Amino acid sequence: MPEHRKYNKANNTKGTGGQNQSEEEKFATRCKDQFGEDFEKFFLKSETTPYDEYVEKIKNFLADKAPKISTSQIRNIFSLVKRERNVTGLKRIRPKLAYTYGRAEKNDSLKELIFLLDSQIKGLNAEIEVPKLKDFFEAIIAYHKYYGGKD
Repeated sequence: MPEHRKYNKANNTKGTGGQNQSEEEKFATRCKDQFGEDFEKFFLKSETTPYDEYVEKIKNFLADKAPKISTSQIRNIFSLVKRERNVTGLKRIRPKLAYTYGRAEKNDSLKELIFLLDSQIKGLNAEIEVPKLKDFFEAIIAYHKYYGGKD
């Protein structure tokens, strides 16, 4: 997410081996564990991964986070994504995601979700990928509701 936070000591936490790990590095590690090394392109895996496995990874990611994220927070993000029609438009919502991330303060569940969504947008390269990204976001919305995201 915001690159300037990466080097802000106030946001660092103790990592393994005595190294400091920023919030974003911690989120990246968890996303890699959940979605694989190339998690930034996970939205494209719906073509190459069995669909049940693809959906299961999204479902597992949201299992403990959904109850801590309000429906309005996730809907606000989704409405931004839904109205954009091309790569450039989607890339332009990244600052809005950064703003939402900054406002989340102590809600690590929302921050990690925004980190994942931002990395998916960052991984977007071609117009043909836009519908796949939107499908990924729709799956996030669906499993947020499934796990009873807070109202």
